[in-house]
Amino acid sequence: MNKHLKYFLKIWLIPAIAGIAIAVFLRGNFFSFVRISGQSMSPNLVNNQIVLLEKKANVSRGTVIVSKTNNLQKQNTGVQDIALRVVALPGDKVNYKKGQLYVNGKKVNQSYISSQVKTETGMSIDTGWSINSLSLSKNWPKSQRNIKKVQKNSYFVLADNRIDPVDSRQYGLIKKRQIEGVVKVFFLGNKNKD
Repeated sequence: MNKHLKYFLKIWLIPAIAGIAIAVFLRGNFFSFVRISGQSMSPNLVNNQIVLLEKKANVSRGTVIVSKTNNLQKQNTGVQDIALRVVALPGDKVNYKKGQLYVNGKKVNQSYISSQVKTETGMSIDTGWSINSLSLSKNWPKSQRNIKKVQKNSYFVLADNRIDPVDSRQYGLIKKRQIEGVVKVFFLGNKNKD
């Protein structure tokens, strides 16, 4: 083998192949880039915005997740994956009254949305509700009907755009297995209001 070819293989080709293999492994198992579809998280995330998704991150209250939609959501919205904010964890009780959201009896600080958005929604139920009253809806899966708190391996999620009822108020709890990952980095590129 000639000296220049050896040099090229050693210095350029082998490291490039190793770098690509590492990137593919990390993307497949730990991180991915996702394009936000729809206005559910507006104004914090908007349609076509690209975000970095951490696949193995812990889910906690306040985090933004990307989740697969259930069959009814997919049928009604045409969206397969949706970004939503986790409001309550397994075992939590959730209710809403007089424009305030409560988890386990404590008022939730929702500084990520405006005062107007907190009280102005497109749903008549938002004058007041509890997880129990929401769970009586025919849109909720039968396995989640008439519950008083968030079930095991499930999460109660809300859209930051509260006028957009594609969240737990309308469609029930998000199952842990539906979660694709936690939004970690918001890229300002491609951020438009289509």
